[in-house]
Formats: sequence, structure tokens, C-alpha cells
Amino acid sequence: MNERGLSMEQNEKIINFYQAVNLVRGIYKSVERDWSEGARKNGLTYTQQNVLWTVHLEEGLTVSQLAQRTILQLPTLTELLNRMDKKGLVHLEKDKNDARVTRVSSTELGEELRKQASSTIDQYPKMKAILEKVDSGELPNLIEELYQFAEIIMDNEFPTYVKESTEKFRQAK
Repeated sequence: MNERGLSMEQNEKIINFYQAVNLVRGIYKSVERDWSEGARKNGLTYTQQNVLWTVHLEEGLTVSQLAQRTILQLPTLTELLNRMDKKGLVHLEKDKNDARVTRVSSTELGEELRKQASSTIDQYPKMKAILEKVDSGELPNLIEELYQFAEIIMDNEFPTYVKESTEKFRQAK
């Protein structure tokens, strides 16, 4: 037992978890900066680009569904969508069956900017480096372990969404 009353095994698990969480956080922040720079080249913010991709993969989402899928707080997303609507990037429409519900769809301009932002990997140097340097045979094991983490510590709906949207992304043009 150590000074915190943990066995050596428990302590090692905590240390490993600490490392994993901080590495994932650091990777995310680095990739987010990379994607932000790429989005900016196309007149978008990273968050706008994320919203346009999410709406592209799953047309007709409600604002609440979109908030869950983009991991944005509802008030933050609502403010963002209102700005995107004014810029002509998305269309917000009240649900025909329930006026309290707003559905989000991409406009022609939003779809064009989404396509431009994903037209070349050269806009995203860190992603390009990963694709060139990481053995793709190792990624499925890493991804499976990340899903296990996510399913333990997150709402199961998000990992399920990631799996489903990944399949849609594979089929997207």
C-alpha cells in the first residue's frame, strides 16, 4: 500500500490512466489547431466545419441531437447556429409536428464550403503526417481500446454515434 492507501496495482492503473487521458487531450488539442487552420483557409471556424460535417452525415438533426453529436453545450450551439444561419451556411426550420423543435440542414453554400475544407489533405499537415507515418494495421487496435474507454466513462450514445457516423463517412462523397 502506498500513502494514498492504494495497492501497487491500483496505483499503476491510475498512473496509466493519467498518461492515457493526458496524451489523448494533447493529441486532440494539436489536431484541433490543425483543423482550425484548415477550416480558416476556407472561411470557416473549426466548430462551424464540425457542424457542417455532422449535418452532412445526418441531415435533419434537431438542435439537441446536433449538440450531443458535436459535444457542444446547447446554448453555445444555438448561438453558433444562429450566426451560421445568418451567413447562409445552415437552414434552421421548425419541426412540422412540434414547433418547439428546430431541425438543422446545410445550405448550398455550407455544403460547398464543407467540400472545399475537405478537398485536400494538404490543408491539414498533422493529419497528413499521421496518415504517412502511422502503421494503419495498428490503428484498429488503438481505436477499439479508445471505444472501451469511451463506453466506460461517457454516455454510451456518443461512442455509438461515432461508430455510426464513421460508416456514413466511409460512404460519403
